[in-house]
Amino acid sequence: MQGRISWATLCALFLAAVFVAAIWTTIGFPLGTLGDEWAKIDAVRTGNNRYYHPLLMIEVTQFANLFAGARDLQAIVEVGRTCAALAGGLLVFATYWLARLVLPELGALAATFATAATPIVTVHARIMKEDIFVAPFLILGLAALIKLLQDPTPLRALLTGVYAGLAGGAKYIGTLFLPFARAAIWFIPGPPRPHGHCRPRRHSHFRADRASGAPQFRAAPARYPLRIHPRDAWS
Repeated sequence: MQGRISWATLCALFLAAVFVAAIWTTIGFPLGTLGDEWAKIDAVRTGNNRYYHPLLMIEVTQFANLFAGARDLQAIVEVGRTCAALAGGLLVFATYWLARLVLPELGALAATFATAATPIVTVHARIMKEDIFVAPFLILGLAALIKLLQDPTPLRALLTGVYAGLAGGAKYIGTLFLPFARAAIWFIPGPPRPHGHCRPRRHSHFRADRASGAPQFRAAPARYPLRIHPRDAWS
């Protein structure tokens, strides 16, 4: 039945959940093991970020702490590490989502398992580090960009823009994805217009009718083709 979640997708979700659960059991190491954790926790606790670190990691941890209610510094850093573990789980599933665009189900699951077992992923998912927050949005953004190029729709343009913005907010280097996303949103051909849809006039040339002398306006043809209408690229 169309619309049913495939067994491979369920397996990828299960693998991401197992990854998060396994990482969550290892986040209790002391605060200060990494030197920059003090500045991050101070930004979470006081809101005084000073842009030493990108906003997304700090804001997500602050939002999570509204529900966790942590007051002790060690407890606050564990909230941040939990958010990092969840971001790692999102990265694991995002790998499957991207791999399914070019690989069969078994190949995509193999790529997903490889990501979950990669040491650089497992280490970063245990600590409050920008890299684990930017990685899933870069992967999801790349997948959305590929789908946008294959079949342009306003929703896919919106998702590409959202992922590009989140990647830039997670780590400043993530803004390098933004020009590619913006170029795709603006310059790929848009969806066909409904029959009978009238395009708005861009500008007109004034001329006088030779027979009656009455002033008239005629619409001037566009000199440059518009590849995608602005209303379809607002994201």
